This record gives sequence, structure tokens and C-alpha cells, in this order.
Amino acid sequence: MSHLVFLARVALAGEGKHSARSIRGLISTKAEGAAKQSAAPGGFSWALSTNLFAFIAISGLLFRTWLLADLAAVERTCRTGQPASEREYLLWSTVVEQKKKYEVSILLPAYNEAGVIGDTIERIRALYPEYEILVVDDGSTDSTLQEAMAAGAHVWPHPYNIGNGAAIKTGLRCAQGEWVVMMDADGQHRPEDIARLLEYKDRFDMVVGARTRQSETKAHRDLANWVYNRFASYVTKFKIEDLTSGFRLVRLSVVKQFIYLLPNTFSYPSTLTLGYLRSGRSVKYIPIQTKARTGKSKIKLLRDGTRFFLIITKIATLFSPFRVFLPISLGFFATGLCYYGYTFFAHGRFTNMSALLFNSAIIIFMIGLVAEQINQMRYDRIE
Repeated sequence: MSHLVFLARVALAGEGKHSARSIRGLISTKAEGAAKQSAAPGGFSWALSTNLFAFIAISGLLFRTWLLADLAAVERTCRTGQPASEREYLLWSTVVEQKKKYEVSILLPAYNEAGVIGDTIERIRALYPEYEILVVDDGSTDSTLQEAMAAGAHVWPHPYNIGNGAAIKTGLRCAQGEWVVMMDADGQHRPEDIARLLEYKDRFDMVVGARTRQSETKAHRDLANWVYNRFASYVTKFKIEDLTSGFRLVRLSVVKQFIYLLPNTFSYPSTLTLGYLRSGRSVKYIPIQTKARTGKSKIKLLRDGTRFFLIITKIATLFSPFRVFLPISLGFFATGLCYYGYTFFAHGRFTNMSALLFNSAIIIFMIGLVAEQINQMRYDRIE
């Protein structure tokens, strides 16, 4: 049997490990043998047919490799939101143009919400059948993905649990609507309130559902949110009614500018709120009532309470560092001044502790000044 026919069969079976260059090399090495066979009586037609078959098979293999590379490029562009080359951008644009366009995408990050996500999606579809419902399954270990698909949602799965914020970022990269409504998949938020958010979409850059006292929330959560809201209001000089609410409406083209700032954890609402306000965007709060979530909460009081406060502090330092560093610097300076007054009148001298406190105040002030300049340089990336 001809070596070219053997090579073609290997290529069709997907068992060959040769590159396109090595395949061409093998073809050239067998060309002389094919020519000798064609010189025999009746050998020309046989050699021609086998070589033609081999050419078609190898062309199919090369086309398959090219197609898989394009599919991988489209998937990578959807995941990262940034095409690596002009060709990848053209491929992605073609795919997007062929997809159905939506006015609104409803984004639900989900992790082990099999018991409630199907009902949530069905309620949303009944109210807004023309909107895209996009579920990002963050590596659930139950049947969340299957339930979401059965309910008719578009589902993008994570291979493992990355975090609530990571699910939001994936959803923002893959959403097809002009506007995106982010809401929890655990049944806390009422789908009927989506229309209330959309009433303000043309007047504000972000509309947030602020939980009222009538909401079914726990007392320690309310206390923690009150502290976060007061602190964030001080940092932004804007009255923030619900910093950690995950029920919000944004324009996709605007929120994509902030994706690189979002963490992979639960604190993405805080980052978005402070980011919008710091960059001069408008924010609107509307009162909503939430229900108690179905199932067990993923947030632990002792473990996540302290972590949340540290994250809020980091976010505040990230967006308005001088609002954090300046009070600390003034505190050290005032303490040093009071201690110096005490030692001067009591002992008639200036102590080392007073000098340390004054030096600390100056150092913290300068660090805050430098951080403010770095923060301003980073915002040059945002329109």
C-alpha cells in the first residue's frame, strides 16, 4: 500500500503527530516513489487517485487545525474581553454580529443554588421574555448548571469555584445586552424590581436597589452595613444608602472600564460604587425589600466580617487615599502635641515619644500624598 494512503488514513483518524511542515516533508520524500509507480502500465491513474485522496485528507486535517484555533481564539476573547490580535478581534466581531442582540442582560452569579435558581429564572422569563438571562456557574458541586440550563438561561460555567466577583467579571465579558442588571440567584431579590431599576437607566450611570428596614435581613448584617455605609459616605462625600447591595443596573460599555478593578470576592459591589463615584459617575438608590435567602448563606460573620472591613478599607484607600491617611496623620500629630504639652509643663522637656509621634504624622501624611498622586494617574485609564 502506498505510503501516502497510509499517511492520509493516519491524518483522518487524528492519530498523526506530524505538523503541517513535517507532513509536506513526508509527501516530498514519497514523490519519487509515486512517480516510479506511475511509469508502470496502468500505474499513472492509480498513483493520481491515491495522491489526490492524500491531498484531500491532509487539507482536511489542516482545515480542522485552523478551525480549532479560531474557536479557541473566540473563547479566549470572550473570557478576557481583550482580543490578542486584529484577527482575533475580527473573529470575535463576526461571532457577536451573528448573535442575537438584547437591550438588557440579567446577570446571575451562582454557586450551589440548585434549589432556587430554576424558579428565579422562570420568574424572570415570565416578566421579561425579551431580555437575556445569563447565569455564571462558579464551579457548583450540585446541579445548579443543569437547573439553569433547563430553565432556559444562557450558562457560562467556571471549572472550579473562583469567587462571586470573578463570576460577575465573566458575566460582564460575555453579556450581550446594552444594559446589565446584576442580581443574586438565591431568591433574595424580587424580579419585579428590575423594572423599577430600568426606569432610571437614561438618567443615571448606575441604579442600585437599597435594602430597607422592612427587608428580611439579620441584625448583625444591618449593623455591619450601617458601619460600611457611613465609612463609604465619608470617603466619597456622597450619601451611600447600601454599599454592599448586589442588585444594580449599569450600562455595559461603562462598567467594562472598571472590570480590571473588581476583586474576585464578594466586595465587587463596594468597588463598583466607589469607582463610579470617584470617576464622576452618577449613582441612584431606590428602596427595595428583599426576602431571606433560600439555603445557607456563603458569608460567615467572624470569618468574613473582619475581611469585609479590611476590604472596604483597602477599597477606600484605593479610591480616596487622602481621606484615609489624613485623619490618621492628624491623629498622630494631635497626640504628639498633647504629649509634648504634658511633658513640657510637667517635666520641662521635649521627649523622644513626642518626636516619634510628630515624625510618624509627617511620614503618614507624605505617604497619603504620594498615594493620592498614584491614584490620579491610574484614573487616566478611565474615560
